[in-house]
Amino acid sequence: MNKLNLLINSIADQINLIARIFLASGFLLAGYDKFLFFPDWVEYVSSQHLPSPYFLALIFCFFELIGGIALVLGFQTRFVAFWMAILSAISACFYHDFWNAPSDTQLFQMVIFMKDLGISGGLLMVMVMRPNQLCLDYLWLVKDKKRSD
Repeated sequence: MNKLNLLINSIADQINLIARIFLASGFLLAGYDKFLFFPDWVEYVSSQHLPSPYFLALIFCFFELIGGIALVLGFQTRFVAFWMAILSAISACFYHDFWNAPSDTQLFQMVIFMKDLGISGGLLMVMVMRPNQLCLDYLWLVKDKKRSD
C-alpha cells in the first residue's frame, strides 16, 4: 500500500464527516430558505402544477432541514441518505425538467438537473458506507454490541 493510501485510510472518518457536511450544507441552506419564505415556496410548487402544493412544500422543507441535520450528525445515516437521494432525484425531475424548458433556460436547467443527480449519487455512496467514529450511528452500534456481549 502506498503512502497516499495509508494517509487516506488514517483520516477516512474525518473525510466521511466532511463529505456528509458538504452534502448536507445545500439541503440545510435550501430548507432554511424554504422555511423563511414558505408562502413563496408553496406558490412555486403550485406553479409546477403538482398536487397538494402546501403538503409537498412542507415535506420538502422538513426533509431538507431534518435530513440535513441528521446527515451531519450521522444519525440514521443510511435511511436518511436513501430518502434524501430519492428527494433529490425527484426534485431534479420535477423542478429542473430541462426537456420541457424554454430554449434560453434549457442548458441551465440541464446543469442543475445533473447536479441534483450527482448529489443523489453522493448520498447513495454515503448510504453504503459503514458507520464510523464520527457518526451517532456508530455510538449506537457500539452500545448494542456491548449489550449483546
